[in-house]
Amino acid sequence: MSDNTTIAPTQHNILPEQVVFVYNTNKSGSQEVAEYYQSKRNLPNENLIGLAIDVPESQTIATNCEPVMSEADYLYQIENPLLTALENLGTDFFSDGTKSIWVIILGFGIPLSYDYNGETIVIASRLHRLGHPVQHKYPNHTFDRRGNFKFFDDTDASEVFITAILDGPTVSSVKKLIDRSLDVDNQTFITGDIFIDPYGRKETIEDLTYQQNILDFITEESANLSLNIKSTVDIDDPYQEPTVNYFSHDSFYWGWFNQTFSKQLFLNQNERRVFLYNADDKSACNIHFLQNDSPFDENGSDLWCNIAINIEPGYASCAGSVSDPGSDAFLTPIPFFQALHQGASLGEAYLFASKYVSWKTVLIGDPLLVVNFPVDIPKTQDTTFTLLPNDEIILQEKLIIEESLAWGSRQSRLLNDVVDHVVDSHNFDEELNLLYSTNTWRRLSQESSQTDLYLSIVSEWARYIQKTTNLTVDQWLNLHNEKITSRLSDILTQTGSSSDLVFSSGFWQFEFRFVHSELTLENIHFTLEVSRFADFFSSVFNLSTLTDTTGWSYEGQPFFFVQLPNDGFPSNFSGRKVKFKSLVSQYLRPTEVFYVRWTAISSSGIPFSETDTKRIIITT
Repeated sequence: MSDNTTIAPTQHNILPEQVVFVYNTNKSGSQEVAEYYQSKRNLPNENLIGLAIDVPESQTIATNCEPVMSEADYLYQIENPLLTALENLGTDFFSDGTKSIWVIILGFGIPLSYDYNGETIVIASRLHRLGHPVQHKYPNHTFDRRGNFKFFDDTDASEVFITAILDGPTVSSVKKLIDRSLDVDNQTFITGDIFIDPYGRKETIEDLTYQQNILDFITEESANLSLNIKSTVDIDDPYQEPTVNYFSHDSFYWGWFNQTFSKQLFLNQNERRVFLYNADDKSACNIHFLQNDSPFDENGSDLWCNIAINIEPGYASCAGSVSDPGSDAFLTPIPFFQALHQGASLGEAYLFASKYVSWKTVLIGDPLLVVNFPVDIPKTQDTTFTLLPNDEIILQEKLIIEESLAWGSRQSRLLNDVVDHVVDSHNFDEELNLLYSTNTWRRLSQESSQTDLYLSIVSEWARYIQKTTNLTVDQWLNLHNEKITSRLSDILTQTGSSSDLVFSSGFWQFEFRFVHSELTLENIHFTLEVSRFADFFSSVFNLSTLTDTTGWSYEGQPFFFVQLPNDGFPSNFSGRKVKFKSLVSQYLRPTEVFYVRWTAISSSGIPFSETDTKRIIITT
């Protein structure tokens, strides 16, 4: 590819003036790479930042991905001088004003990681939160924008930077990465396949959750991209050997569990290779490796990003970790590909797929890369960003967390029942064969294990309330006449927050939005059926506002509920929410599944067409 390749800036949500490229003044060729990137992306001269970083040459080719910097050296040589340089460019870290810089790229010859109390931290990942207090494995507020998509903006930039590294064993290898990015940008559309490995280790709940994320991508999202999906194993039988013997016609690879691979399995092809991700330990190590003028291991077994960078034709980008980040911190495929499909840059898509920042995973490649897919975004895919009232966002997050906790409690109870059944069977062979596996499942699904999983989520929810409303969780709940479940309260306490506003065990409520389809002005009544059966073969409760409006309310004003009058819901309030809160006599058994069906009826008891059914589980 010739050096005069250019890219139309209009393709990008991110402007060249919002990108800084950091190079190492102590590394031969590092400034050359920075200037090469500058020429391709039209960065201003002042956005090239040179830092004097002392890294022993022997460490730059380390094969075991040891941290090449101490924390003290990292702070002195990289973080502090970079912070000063950005402040000189006008980036304000400590106000609500706009940020002039959104993207930080680390170039050739900059160390990959540093040591923090025995933990290996990726420098680029730490720089996501440059200018903020240090907190490793920090929850990323931009994570997963499905259904509420927006491009990266000033609000996002006040919390996180987009970061990436452009590095490799040689100057020429890094220039090739840059050229490949431009090739992808200029491609009319990508034509290669997506190779994906849905199965890996199954040791923890987080492992199983991640496996399901990949399976959901295959079944729900991949068709929207109009690219062929090739699973490396039989989806119907995950215990079979891989169904592909080599990679050909590949534009994407997404996998986990296998740490090393052979470069021989990537065949020559004409399709552009765009992005490779392997979620396991050390897949981003060895990117500086060079021995006897070769970047590859003489035994033919290399780590994934090393292969992606150095094969021909190679990948334009890859992502991986320097040590095990935990399966809860693996990149999530659906928000990544949805963001790319909607026109987001690679750096944005990577960030939106990252649950945590300041941790162990890194993007290697040009963050401004944009992928053109064969078809436009399907009309059925929600790409709009509708700004909900902040209180509504907080409430919806609360409800989603509580619903998830309720299902976890149900799973735990059912598994306890299974273990008890096995023990009570008095069949020695049955007990011997089943007890170990069932007890293992029970251990993994215990509420204590689930609590660990939800700590960061609940902590971020509480932090969001404080940040956006300047209220504690308890103050916000009291202001809006809301409560939380006991499970959520228990987890909240462990985050350092607390609330005494807790629902009683067995309490339930049901909320729906009523839209009147009739061309009449009248009062509307509602029936509510509760059943253990999806077909409502029999009912636990049959409630009607015609006879009793106790526990019923509606939105008199958005988000503020008032008692439903005895004469019914005014149809001129069509589009607002209706809510029922259970009385003590109507409490249900926690962890049981119930079905709730509401129907709109006239004052004379005649049903309208408006009706809906929802499956619920009562939260403990």
